[in-house]
Amino acid sequence: MSAAFKFSCISSFYFTFCLLVVVALFHLCLSTKSTNDATLCRDDDRRALLQFKHGLIDEADRLASWVGEKSDCCKWDGILCDNITGHVHKIHLPGKCDFDDSTTKEYEERLRGDISPSILYLNLSRSKFGGTIPPQVGNLTELRILCLGSYYDDDTGEYESTSIVNMQWLLSLRLLRHLDMSGVDLTQATDWFQVINTLPSLVQLHLSSCQLRDIYPYVASVNLTFLSSLDLSRNKINKKLMPRWIFSITSLVSLDLSGCGLHDLIPSSINSFYNLTSLKLLHISGNKFMSSSLALKGLSSIGGNLISLGMSSCGISSPTLDSIHNLTSLLSLDLWGNQLTQKIPKSLGNLCNLRDINMGGICWSIEAACLKKQLNYSASCLKCELAFNSEGKEGKRNMIWVPIWNFRMG
Repeated sequence: MSAAFKFSCISSFYFTFCLLVVVALFHLCLSTKSTNDATLCRDDDRRALLQFKHGLIDEADRLASWVGEKSDCCKWDGILCDNITGHVHKIHLPGKCDFDDSTTKEYEERLRGDISPSILYLNLSRSKFGGTIPPQVGNLTELRILCLGSYYDDDTGEYESTSIVNMQWLLSLRLLRHLDMSGVDLTQATDWFQVINTLPSLVQLHLSSCQLRDIYPYVASVNLTFLSSLDLSRNKINKKLMPRWIFSITSLVSLDLSGCGLHDLIPSSINSFYNLTSLKLLHISGNKFMSSSLALKGLSSIGGNLISLGMSSCGISSPTLDSIHNLTSLLSLDLWGNQLTQKIPKSLGNLCNLRDINMGGICWSIEAACLKKQLNYSASCLKCELAFNSEGKEGKRNMIWVPIWNFRMG
């Protein structure tokens, strides 16, 4: 294969993919909108389209309107722009791709040619394409940022699923710094961990809702020495053990393991939170291993930097929660749905910078009037979500829900 990214109308998905590569070019620069109000098209979008056209073989002259360094590219054939931002958001150049039924004329109308492998940024998330992601993406060897993902529209329910059979093509993307495959079906990509571990420049890795079954809990360490953000949330893991290798990534600033259902720590990694001294954001809801006092004590040891901690539905009890008293930098704390059925732990009074605390879904043996006194924060304003018990007239306990309660302190 030549240095250029070859494409032809072999399949409708592949041709659509090639066009979407061009869409990614439109966001390489966030330049300001042209000062000429009569021209909607953005300069960087126009340049990208002309560069794309230059590499094509267009025998039927389908792109005849794509001319002019100052013309409005939003009026070119097949181009649709956002009316507010002026960005090109869709290229529509349909063509027949059935070689068995095609005539000579239909063949000549097909667009063919090259796409340069020098693209640095490719974002196909929410692009409404489905199917298997072609391994030819690996030919874009200069990529720094790669975002792939399935498409889902909350309003209409429209869904397009994408998948990857194996990830060997990622091995050529040695310069990749940001990889987001959230929502891509990686069920068959059993080599995902081994491949990811070969990307030395990776800073951000997002693999949320990828149907991962194995996250290799017994692997001791990885080569991701620059990784600052790791998101493995909402994967149904078969082995319910917290992976040891995560604790070896001392550069981590953000870690999201929400909804992974991890029940236990490997004994040799009980105190491993000590290594994550750069961690600022930790979302670990729905993992029962956090109910261990040893896990919470290890977490408390990194208290200087942590500002957001999500631990909803972790099975944490009031006595074990006392272990987080050193997390004095916390601004946000989510304890929704835990087993805090006793008085609010006094240790929460040490979290003097807290601004947002969620303790919904919990039955408290405490009167609302006592809340301010027990929390004893110096913060000027604290937003709480709480559930209280009160005694009814017949002595029965009734749940009173207070969804959002703002009150001023001091």
